[in-house]
Amino acid sequence: MADKSLKLIGLTGLIASGLCAFGFCDQAKGESSKYPEALSQQNTEIIHNNTVMDPYRWMEDVDSERLSKWTEAQNKYTLERLSGEQIDAAAHRIKELYTFDQAFGAKMRGDKLFYLQRGSDDSRVSIFLKVGKQLRRLLHSDDVPDTGNEKSFIGGRNFSPWHWADREGNMVAYWYNDGTSRSGKVRIIDANTRLHLPDVLVEIGNGLTVVDWSADGNGFYYVRSKDVPVDEGTGSRTETVGLYFHKLGTEQASDVVVIDQQNEETFIYYPNVSADGRHLVVARSNGFASENDYLVFNTNRLSVEPTPLFRGTQSRFIYLGSQGSRFLFQTNYQAQNGRVIAVDLNQPSEIVTIVEETDLPMLAGSNVGGDVIGFFSGNIIVGYLRDGVPDIQVFDIEGRPIRTLDIPTGTTIWGGLQGSPGSSRFSVGLLSGLSPSHLVSFAADGSDLRDEYLAKTPYDDQDYLVERVFYKSKDGTRVPMYVSRRKDTQLNGNNPTLVYGYGMHQWVSFLFYQAHIIHWLELGGVYAMPAIRGGGEYGDAWHQDGILLNRQNAIDDFVWAGKALIEMGYTRNDRLAANGSSASGPLAAQVAVQFSDVFAASTIDYPVADMVRAPLYGNGRLMTAEYGSLQDPEQAQVIIDQSPYQMVQKGACFAPSLVMVGESDRVILPFHGEKLAAAMQANQSCGSPVLFYLMRQTGHNYGQSPALFARNTAVQIAFLRHVLAF
Repeated sequence: MADKSLKLIGLTGLIASGLCAFGFCDQAKGESSKYPEALSQQNTEIIHNNTVMDPYRWMEDVDSERLSKWTEAQNKYTLERLSGEQIDAAAHRIKELYTFDQAFGAKMRGDKLFYLQRGSDDSRVSIFLKVGKQLRRLLHSDDVPDTGNEKSFIGGRNFSPWHWADREGNMVAYWYNDGTSRSGKVRIIDANTRLHLPDVLVEIGNGLTVVDWSADGNGFYYVRSKDVPVDEGTGSRTETVGLYFHKLGTEQASDVVVIDQQNEETFIYYPNVSADGRHLVVARSNGFASENDYLVFNTNRLSVEPTPLFRGTQSRFIYLGSQGSRFLFQTNYQAQNGRVIAVDLNQPSEIVTIVEETDLPMLAGSNVGGDVIGFFSGNIIVGYLRDGVPDIQVFDIEGRPIRTLDIPTGTTIWGGLQGSPGSSRFSVGLLSGLSPSHLVSFAADGSDLRDEYLAKTPYDDQDYLVERVFYKSKDGTRVPMYVSRRKDTQLNGNNPTLVYGYGMHQWVSFLFYQAHIIHWLELGGVYAMPAIRGGGEYGDAWHQDGILLNRQNAIDDFVWAGKALIEMGYTRNDRLAANGSSASGPLAAQVAVQFSDVFAASTIDYPVADMVRAPLYGNGRLMTAEYGSLQDPEQAQVIIDQSPYQMVQKGACFAPSLVMVGESDRVILPFHGEKLAAAMQANQSCGSPVLFYLMRQTGHNYGQSPALFARNTAVQIAFLRHVLAF
């Protein structure tokens, strides 16, 4: 732990005493040995004059027998202290709410719509092709041909949403893996015959590659990556190998190397083939940084030095499309709210503005959820944000406004706008807190809205409402927040309320369908999602104001959201709980450690809990643009001070907490949550429980069957019902 301690605020006596009814008073007497014991070792390192202790570093060995026994004992301990009846009842209802057909990952190619669909009682998905009203399934995940000695996929065979059809929609490349690794494979299926080509590509990173086909459909460009073991443990991190071109019908070993990554292993590449097929336009960023530049290759002479674009601008550029030698980009270069520009390859240093910057930020630049911008048949589509709500406009090639895109009220776009160069239509995936799956398409000029797919949910969404409120954060900043509840839930100040925040990667917060959250609302709960800084609700400035040295603003926004919900009459302190997941896991953990006077409980799942060690594993080194780098003394100090695992101090009273990790998570390895739970249990000084639960056969929010998802989230619901006493 860092030698610079933070002030830790104990849990209120009201909450601590109330937990006696659930058998947690023995911990109040200091009997922390009641928890399954975790070996604590002397392990320290000096980082810029900070002595950082790491007593549970051995947990980074994911294959440790000692760790396996500890997690098994922890699961037993947790389940013995929660109501089995409540878990069973919640699991049954959540599975009902999760059991229906869903479609996602829609991509338009001409008049052909490709999308993924998951069956009502299946964790596995199929690729579907829809042309007009004709629909057929191309492939179920059970039918992926085995190649070599593969492990079984978790929950059967588990697809990622990544699939790519060529421009004519004749061939489809798709990604799959064994559910335990970040890397996977790519196969190709003929959309006309539904037969697989013999081609098999390996070392393809989930989330680290984008496939783009050559104009003639004879091959595609892709990014190759690999899982690299970390010397100090048996975990791994993901590194990019390079950018390649694969010609159909050939062995991967003969693929053309376009970019050899060599020692620059944190670069990420996104290939785009120009409309005429003559140029390969490659976006390059350092990890998940929002700044990038471009390399433009001649597709007939890939070995020739590419033309660089935008080097040294320290800005973001997003390729939209091309007309001849004229290339269109969306950018925040000299326009913080964004503009659309054109660059002629014959004069690459000259930038011409097509769509001017306005007072509203453009909906672009997020590493989560996609960008709401596009260029189809000479039409430029631009999404703007009004207090975080999409306002989508259509312009012609000269930047003249044509119309407003008509999307259903209360929905937001997930996965961007999808269509091929010159496409007559593009597809859009819509989500909302009450509707899980709605696919639509538009003509290239934004007219002719068509419903392509609408999921039928097993409940009446008319019984619920979503409100949008605003509150002031600690420094007076006005922050928007979504709040959902049943219409008959009374605002009497007594409602159990769960607050989720993200505030990373410029993601624009919105409510999306989650079966266990619907069940939470059925139980009379309230669910809130504040649009904290670090997200993209108000553009780049909002993002920058919540990351790196400014991360405390995001924490304050989250905590003050809880205070605002109390002031607005939704709940009270002892009915208020925090939730954070993945990159936002530190929020919920920080609340448990520091702000138990505001929040009565925290549920922390798939968390980045040891921010000091995070860069060594999974995708951690790619997130330094958000969290900061240990190489920078000032950033390192913030990381050490705000890392939940390092924040844990002896003798503190932490809020009741449930830490959950995925057994097969290779994005954020399980040791993060394991180390956090072990440290909190060993140092807890009051009767507030700190529970840990290892979610079996589960990756990073993927790989679960409906029954397993229901069971895992039911444990969370049962914990919250215990500690919030309802």
